[in-house]
Amino acid sequence: MLFYNEISSKCIAYFPAIETITPEIESCLQKADVLMVDGTFWSDEELVVMGATERNAKKMGHLPISGPSGIMEQLTSFSAERKILIHINNSNPILRKDSKEAYALEQHGFEIAYEGMELEV
Repeated sequence: MLFYNEISSKCIAYFPAIETITPEIESCLQKADVLMVDGTFWSDEELVVMGATERNAKKMGHLPISGPSGIMEQLTSFSAERKILIHINNSNPILRKDSKEAYALEQHGFEIAYEGMELEV
Protein backbone atom coordinates (compact mmCIF):
# COMPACT_ATOMS: atom_id res chain seq x y z
CA MET A 1 0.00 0.00 0.00
CA LEU A 2 1.36 3.44 -0.96
CA PHE A 3 0.69 6.65 0.96
CA TYR A 4 1.44 9.92 -0.85
CA ASN A 5 2.23 13.31 0.64
CA GLU A 6 0.87 15.73 -1.95
CA ILE A 7 2.91 18.62 -0.54
CA SER A 8 6.32 16.94 -0.66
CA SER A 9 5.45 14.59 -3.57
CA LYS A 10 7.02 11.74 -1.60
CA CYS A 11 5.47 8.45 -0.61
CA ILE A 12 5.72 5.60 1.87
CA ALA A 13 5.21 1.95 0.99
CA TYR A 14 3.65 0.19 3.98
CA PHE A 15 3.61 -3.62 4.03
CA PRO A 16 3.51 -5.00 7.61
CA ALA A 17 3.05 -8.59 6.42
CA ILE A 18 4.61 -9.95 3.23
CA GLU A 19 4.32 -13.59 2.31
CA THR A 20 6.00 -13.05 -1.06
CA ILE A 21 7.01 -10.02 -3.07
CA THR A 22 4.58 -10.07 -5.96
CA PRO A 23 5.06 -7.88 -9.05
CA GLU A 24 2.39 -5.53 -7.64
CA ILE A 25 4.16 -5.19 -4.29
CA GLU A 26 7.52 -4.76 -6.00
CA SER A 27 6.08 -1.95 -8.13
CA CYS A 28 4.90 -0.11 -5.00
CA LEU A 29 8.25 -0.62 -3.28
CA GLN A 30 10.16 0.67 -6.32
CA LYS A 31 8.11 3.90 -6.37
CA ALA A 32 8.42 4.69 -2.67
CA ASP A 33 10.81 7.08 -0.96
CA VAL A 34 10.43 5.22 2.35
CA LEU A 35 9.83 1.50 2.73
CA MET A 36 8.14 0.15 5.84
CA VAL A 37 8.11 -3.62 5.46
CA ASP A 38 7.58 -6.87 7.34
CA GLY A 39 10.45 -7.71 9.67
CA THR A 40 8.58 -10.28 11.72
CA PHE A 41 11.18 -13.05 11.56
CA TRP A 42 14.92 -13.09 10.89
CA SER A 43 14.89 -16.66 9.55
CA ASP A 44 12.29 -18.99 8.15
CA GLU A 45 12.82 -21.55 10.94
CA GLU A 46 13.20 -19.06 13.84
CA LEU A 47 10.29 -20.27 15.95
CA VAL A 48 10.71 -23.92 14.92
CA VAL A 49 14.30 -23.94 16.23
CA MET A 50 13.10 -22.38 19.49
CA GLY A 51 10.52 -25.16 19.82
CA ALA A 52 7.67 -22.64 19.88
CA THR A 53 5.82 -24.03 16.85
CA GLU A 54 6.11 -26.46 13.97
CA ARG A 55 5.19 -23.82 11.39
CA ASN A 56 7.92 -21.77 9.76
CA ALA A 57 7.72 -18.06 8.94
CA LYS A 58 6.51 -18.61 5.37
CA LYS A 59 3.71 -20.91 6.55
CA MET A 60 2.63 -18.09 8.89
CA GLY A 61 2.52 -15.64 5.98
CA HIS A 62 5.83 -13.83 6.58
CA LEU A 63 8.82 -13.62 4.28
CA PRO A 64 11.88 -13.86 6.54
CA ILE A 65 14.50 -11.11 6.54
CA SER A 66 17.51 -13.37 5.91
CA GLY A 67 18.25 -16.17 3.50
CA PRO A 68 17.89 -16.58 -0.22
CA SER A 69 15.06 -14.40 -1.49
CA GLY A 70 14.54 -12.90 1.98
CA ILE A 71 13.53 -9.28 2.56
CA MET A 72 17.14 -8.12 2.97
CA GLU A 73 18.37 -9.75 -0.23
CA GLN A 74 15.42 -8.60 -2.29
CA LEU A 75 15.29 -4.98 -1.11
CA THR A 76 18.96 -4.07 -0.65
CA SER A 77 19.24 -2.67 -4.18
CA PHE A 78 16.07 -0.58 -3.98
CA SER A 79 16.76 3.16 -4.10
CA ALA A 80 14.42 4.27 -1.30
CA GLU A 81 15.83 6.90 1.07
CA ARG A 82 14.94 4.72 4.05
CA LYS A 83 14.16 1.03 4.49
CA ILE A 84 12.50 0.35 7.83
CA LEU A 85 11.54 -3.05 9.21
CA ILE A 86 8.26 -3.11 11.14
CA HIS A 87 6.03 -5.71 12.82
CA ILE A 88 8.99 -7.40 14.50
CA ASN A 89 8.38 -10.52 16.58
CA ASN A 90 9.97 -10.60 20.04
CA SER A 91 11.94 -13.71 19.03
CA ASN A 92 13.76 -11.81 16.28
CA PRO A 93 17.47 -11.36 17.07
CA ILE A 94 17.55 -7.95 15.33
CA LEU A 95 15.99 -6.52 18.49
CA ARG A 96 19.34 -7.02 20.24
CA LYS A 97 21.32 -3.97 19.12
CA ASP A 98 24.64 -5.81 19.53
CA SER A 99 23.60 -8.85 17.48
CA LYS A 100 25.26 -9.86 14.22
CA GLU A 101 21.80 -9.78 12.62
CA ALA A 102 21.24 -6.11 13.56
CA TYR A 103 24.72 -5.33 12.26
CA ALA A 104 24.00 -7.07 8.94
CA LEU A 105 20.84 -5.01 8.51
CA GLU A 106 22.71 -1.79 9.19
CA GLN A 107 25.36 -2.75 6.63
CA HIS A 108 22.61 -3.27 4.04
CA GLY A 109 20.96 0.09 4.76
CA PHE A 110 18.00 -1.10 6.84
CA GLU A 111 16.59 0.47 9.99
CA ILE A 112 14.64 -1.24 12.74
CA ALA A 113 11.41 0.45 13.79
CA TYR A 114 10.97 1.29 17.45
CA GLU A 115 8.07 2.36 19.64
CA GLY A 116 7.40 6.08 19.22
CA MET A 117 9.29 6.32 15.92
CA GLU A 118 8.14 9.28 13.85
CA LEU A 119 8.69 9.90 10.14
CA GLU A 120 8.43 13.02 8.08
CA VAL A 121 7.87 12.51 4.39
